[in-house]
Order: sequence, then structure tokens, then C-alpha cells
Amino acid sequence: MGYFDDSAIVVLSDHGHPLSDHGKFLKGPDRMYNELLKVPFMVRLPGGAHGGRRVKDLACFPDLAPTLLDLAGLGSNARCMSGRSLRPILEARGRSPYTFTVSGHFSGVDRCVRSERFSYVLRPAGQKDELYDLESDPREQHNLIDERREAAEALLAEVGVAYLGAERRSRGVQGSFEVGRTSLV
Repeated sequence: MGYFDDSAIVVLSDHGHPLSDHGKFLKGPDRMYNELLKVPFMVRLPGGAHGGRRVKDLACFPDLAPTLLDLAGLGSNARCMSGRSLRPILEARGRSPYTFTVSGHFSGVDRCVRSERFSYVLRPAGQKDELYDLESDPREQHNLIDERREAAEALLAEVGVAYLGAERRSRGVQGSFEVGRTSLV
């Protein structure tokens, strides 16, 4: 029908599935790792422009509609939409509008705050938080929460206390021992 060269084609998934990664099968509220959170998001621009590139920029699902509107020439600044156009990234003339993203399962209390470099998994009270350096440990095997607490605190500061609660602080092994069996837990 002749639409191929003037169409944007998008392939997007809603989430991945852990298949024994981190000892877990299938999705669930406590699975905040790459195998579930990183999803395919492939875009073929009209005419194949800027094709064959792979980028690591952060994006969110609500970015899809503003991106498609922008590519269609309808603008991307609809105030009722929470996403942002990714067109500058797709056309290799800009970077992600995000310094971090927040992920979580609607029925769970676990959350993951990610930057391009770090993944910070916030666990419920009584459980140890997790921090991974995605550059040196992309499979998220070595929890650095005790060694790199400043990186975790920086991600918490990005999100802000309004989202997580004023008393939220990163928790590691040492903190659990120091405040265990006290009213501070």
C-alpha cells in the first residue's frame, strides 16, 4: 500500500520475565532486576532514518504517545501526558530527559530507582536494600549498598521524600545491626 517508508514502526514489550535469574521465576512485586525491568523498545523511523543505532538512554512507557505525536508532526507537549518525546534521542540530536526512572509492581512495596549507571532496589522494612553498578555488574550480582551508600543516597535525593516518605534512608547490614530491636526499625 506504500505506507512503509513514511511510517514509524515501534516494537515494545511491557516487561521481561526472570527465568531463574536471581533465583526467581516469572514476575512479582519483589523482582526489581534487569531481566524484568529492561524491555525491548525498537523504533524504525520513516525511511529508515538513523537506523541501526543502539542507545542506553533512560525512557519510560508514557514516552511512547508523545514520541509518536512528535514524529507525526503534531507536537509532543500535551500537558495531560506524563511522558516526553524521545524524538531527539531517535534522531541522534539529544539525550534522555531523565536522570533516573522509578519502577515497581503496583501491588508491592518494593521499588527500583535507576540511573544510567546505578540500580537501587528499595526493599520493605526489615529487608536490606540493594545497589548495583550497572557498568561493572550488568547482571546485578554484587550488592554494593554498604560500599557505595553515597550513590544510593544520591538516587534517593533525586526521587525526593514526597514520593518515598520523609523518614526513608538507605538500609544496609550495618544499619540493621545498629537499630535492630529498637523503636527505630
